[in-house]
Amino acid sequence: MSRDETPQQTERRWLGWPSALLSLAYVFACYLGMGTPEGDEWWQPSGFLHRANWLGELNSDPFTGADIVALALPPTLLCVGVFAGTRSVLARTIAIAAMTCSALLGFYGLHAFGLWDLFGWQGTLALLATGLVVAITLTTPLIVGSVLRAPTAPRIGLLVALPLVAIATMRHATGSDPQLRLELSPWPAASIFGLDIVGYTLAGGYLALGIALAGGRARPALLALIGALAFAGWVVVQFGLQAPWLWLSLLFALVLGIVHWRLDADRRAAVVRSLLVGGTLLATTVFTGRALATGDHAHSRYVLAPRVIAALERHLAREQVYPDALEDLVAAGDLATVPSPRIGFAALYALGLLDSPAFDYQGLGSSYVLGFASAEWVQCAYTPPWIDEDDPEELDEEDIEEPWACPDTRPELW
Repeated sequence: MSRDETPQQTERRWLGWPSALLSLAYVFACYLGMGTPEGDEWWQPSGFLHRANWLGELNSDPFTGADIVALALPPTLLCVGVFAGTRSVLARTIAIAAMTCSALLGFYGLHAFGLWDLFGWQGTLALLATGLVVAITLTTPLIVGSVLRAPTAPRIGLLVALPLVAIATMRHATGSDPQLRLELSPWPAASIFGLDIVGYTLAGGYLALGIALAGGRARPALLALIGALAFAGWVVVQFGLQAPWLWLSLLFALVLGIVHWRLDADRRAAVVRSLLVGGTLLATTVFTGRALATGDHAHSRYVLAPRVIAALERHLAREQVYPDALEDLVAAGDLATVPSPRIGFAALYALGLLDSPAFDYQGLGSSYVLGFASAEWVQCAYTPPWIDEDDPEELDEEDIEEPWACPDTRPELW
């Protein structure tokens, strides 16, 4: 028996890992059944689930989600078996990922108007990555608890590596630059849904739950209410008053009440540590990724792009025409070098792991279009305002078309 297993779980070892492996096989079956047929190879989708009558009967209009629930039910039952049979964090993460991936494959295969098919194999990777990210955020307290119980070098390394990968993904995520391979596809689902939405929500839940449980058994109903209000406030800040996430606060209060009566003092103390450390780690990861992505956008929008625009105007004043390429500005001495939009970590570009981003420029003689990709799904473009000098009427400033097609900050999620 390992140090993490209970005697009951030792007796049920046959149930844990086999269930986890079966859940992986089920995800592969969902991929084969939900995807659009592409070929005759065994690993290519055949779309057999689209022809299943029972699934078609559950696919109702308006959408109820019954078909998605039916697809996610088998991996859910297998997940129960994994949790009953082993305390392995890896096995439990695999089981939860199987549930989330199955639900995502089902939703995008049945209800998302062909988005999955549009992106092909990259869409498949994006869906699987999103399901895995959601699973890791759900098991963050378990990962932290495992490290706190036995702080070995591999476990500590995993606890450090996961936030770094998440931050890099958030900072490099863009829906408009296909060369940024770290994002897998022009569909930044893993960073937006997995981290910005689910990661943020769960971070608040873990922190509120840990704070409430820290009070012991004293007045559990009051602590449940305090925790629920704290969690509700957390999601209101991000998603607003009308967000469906507020219903989670009711579930939160129920879970908190149950946990209060089920855990003894020592076990509750360990759970509190895992929740507080896990919630802090997850919140720090999400906030750091957001801050870096927002800073990159601001630097490209307000520092680098204006530098190029000023050089273009100097070239126009001297040559009476805009250059054909940005490199012409360097040859003419208007720019020392052509800057690159700032997206992500420069070290990844320096090591050759990613292709360096670049400004997209189209010279039109008397005008031009300057564009660049930015955080998540943002694409920015600048065109100098056009004023007819032969028109005797003077235009008011508000009548001149806005030159920037670019948000000042990262767009709101909700």
